[in-house]
Amino acid sequence: EWIEGLPVFLAREVQQHSSRRSRVWVTYREGVYDVTDFLDLHPGGPEKLMLAAGRDVEGYWKSFPQHFEGAVGEILERHRVGNIVPASGGRFLQSSTSGGPLAWVWSMVGGDDQPVPANDIKKAQPLKTH
Repeated sequence: EWIEGLPVFLAREVQQHSSRRSRVWVTYREGVYDVTDFLDLHPGGPEKLMLAAGRDVEGYWKSFPQHFEGAVGEILERHRVGNIVPASGGRFLQSSTSGGPLAWVWSMVGGDDQPVPANDIKKAQPLKTH
């Protein structure tokens, strides 16, 4: 679930965190998690968790359904560092540039995932906000 007030990351930012040196980040649904400090505690070993480094863990979890039981979700939430911008074929516009709460507006105008200046919001057709 989206948590207001947390930093917002693009998928390509998460992908840059795929080693212990750069910190190991994964995503799950709308969350971004820094699991670096959990690597050596992972019951399947750090190499299993590294398979998902910089990516979404959900596909891996479907192969190992024990991840959907017990306290796994609670453990993951302890490592949350932000929200991920939903995957899209369009562009997200940042409607607040003053450092206040972020509001992302889905736009039909683009094919990239770059936030664009708020003054470009006139191009948007708002379909989804956070």
